[in-house]
Amino acid sequence: MTVNAFPATQALLTKSSIPLGLVLHPLAHPEHEGDHIPVVNFGSCGIVRCRRCRTYVNPFAPFIEGGKRWRCNICDLANEVPPEYYCQLDPATGLRTDVGSRPELARGVVEFVAPSEYMVRPPQPAVYFFVIDVTYNAIATGTLSAAIEGIKQTLSKLPGGSRTQVGIITFDKTIHFYSLKSTQSPPQMLVVPGLENVFV
Repeated sequence: MTVNAFPATQALLTKSSIPLGLVLHPLAHPEHEGDHIPVVNFGSCGIVRCRRCRTYVNPFAPFIEGGKRWRCNICDLANEVPPEYYCQLDPATGLRTDVGSRPELARGVVEFVAPSEYMVRPPQPAVYFFVIDVTYNAIATGTLSAAIEGIKQTLSKLPGGSRTQVGIITFDKTIHFYSLKSTQSPPQMLVVPGLENVFV
């Protein structure tokens, strides 16, 4: 059974005798073909966030004092609205007059374009490690062969372009690390016989 509202108190939940559950699917694809996740760019004013808890401005955060401040719906702190983001409130509804053109105030999910101050360092390249079973059983059953074919087909499709890094580890009763530098031929293999404190 599905419902459109959650019990507001533990007593109400107990009295209703309805089991409560929630299914979340972050970054799920839209259900309808025309749906898309809007991208919001705050430009020079930066992303509008709560000073105390860092919550992003959202549809559930009310604007107060004629639109000059907004109240965080998580920690209840009243925050200043940057001058570039200011908009008057509709006297009839108490909502900003531009709420229809601001996805971050009308939609539950948006993507924010992060300004450069959000980057402590440049984005790191994608790194993929393939850990492959090379035991006799894996060879005899064809698992090793299937894994190698799968990796060969996947390598050219990995995202990230020339910055992508790939590592391979194989194992049986020992662990084998490989140095796959393009300047080095043939690749070098390091065998680690002890399985205690392998990465120390």
